[in-house]
Amino acid sequence: MKIKLFLLYLFVFNCIYSQSVVFQKADSSYLKKIDVLDTKIDGTKFAVFGGTTLAFGIGAHIYQGEDWWFHDRGKFKIINDGWFDNYALGQDKIGHFLGTYFLASAFRYGLDYSNFSISKQYHYASLFALLYELYIEVNDGFSKSYGFSQSDFIADFAGASYNLLQYYIPYLNNFQPRFSYKWNKKIIGGPKQANIFDDYEYSKYWMSIRMKNVLPNFISQYWPKILMISVGSGLIYTPKTEREIIIALDIDANELPFNGSFGNAVKFVLNHLHFPLPGLRIKPDKKFMWSSF
Repeated sequence: MKIKLFLLYLFVFNCIYSQSVVFQKADSSYLKKIDVLDTKIDGTKFAVFGGTTLAFGIGAHIYQGEDWWFHDRGKFKIINDGWFDNYALGQDKIGHFLGTYFLASAFRYGLDYSNFSISKQYHYASLFALLYELYIEVNDGFSKSYGFSQSDFIADFAGASYNLLQYYIPYLNNFQPRFSYKWNKKIIGGPKQANIFDDYEYSKYWMSIRMKNVLPNFISQYWPKILMISVGSGLIYTPKTEREIIIALDIDANELPFNGSFGNAVKFVLNHLHFPLPGLRIKPDKKFMWSSF
């Protein structure tokens, strides 16, 4: 639900820090080689990271609180709103998973900037992301209209855990969560009650696969390193709500031909976004798509 804000957070991080980024790789020897345990934390950079995080946290609290919490307080309650049979067919749960993962990525970027070791980056980033999501869920628990959702928090926990698992099982870095959003004029500049976080019709959540690294050798040798395959999930209202499943081409931003501090920063952000390349919708019906936004 909060992915758009997290991606903005990632982008601002990159613009401020603009340093060489530790790219995700699927080679365990790579992580062991660069995981220096005796790194000295840079206090000044850590303060910049903390200040940026605090500013975004306050902004998110005001935006979400005005829409969800400030005018709708009540006694704390716990709810179970289901998984794939709720109002969004579980798309909101996927959003919680991806949102927490993206937030952990942003925290990991800031910790890398602050000169934390690789191990600490992954562990602290997952912890910080999960604590932030817990803060959101607790506030929802005091809302008369919502409540603390057990399934939401489980999805949050899974997103934070996936970030950490990519450290312990580097092969998982071949499976990159991504996001795409088609501009919705009804939400952007629309009525005040419209909330971009719940705009599931125009949002799609993706898992992008680095095919070069997962295909058998006799196929992999011919596969372009820059080309990925993504599987995406969205919603269609026809007028009933149906799940949309798309298989599409994608781009590994790590392979784009620009480097340097700012170039690497841009590639880091792009690796969390799905490129709108051709694809095939396989559900609810089969349809070729020139743009898989």
